[in-house]
Amino acid sequence: MKLVYLTREELLTIHRKAIHKFQSGNDDILLFKGNLDSCVEAPKREVFGEEIHKTIPEKAAALISSIDKLHPFLDGNKRTGFEACDVFLRINGFAVEIKKDEAVSVSLKIAECTMDVCQTSIFLEDHIRKGISQE
Repeated sequence: MKLVYLTREELLTIHRKAIHKFQSGNDDILLFKGNLDSCVEAPKREVFGEEIHKTIPEKAAALISSIDKLHPFLDGNKRTGFEACDVFLRINGFAVEIKKDEAVSVSLKIAECTMDVCQTSIFLEDHIRKGISQE
């Protein structure tokens, strides 16, 4: 199965929607273009032609972790990270089933660097299911 990755424009749209959905006080301001580009590349990154993140949960974890840690936006990075993770999973035929308080807790741990990509991947493995139609 060929995976579909989010583009820079799609991440910007996800961020814009997350900011408006939660009525944040700040506009959808991009702080670091280079950091956003790194976030786009995180799930598909390769070293010596070998994928770093091989599984769907690993790729989703790389995406949310990069957004939460690299902080490309002025506001809403954790919300955007989680929304982007959810969209990435859905367009690739999976669904994430996480309660809001769990999502907040995981996002905070990732941003505080107390939960790494491997731990996030394991968490996601326990909270995603396969067989969802692409949207």
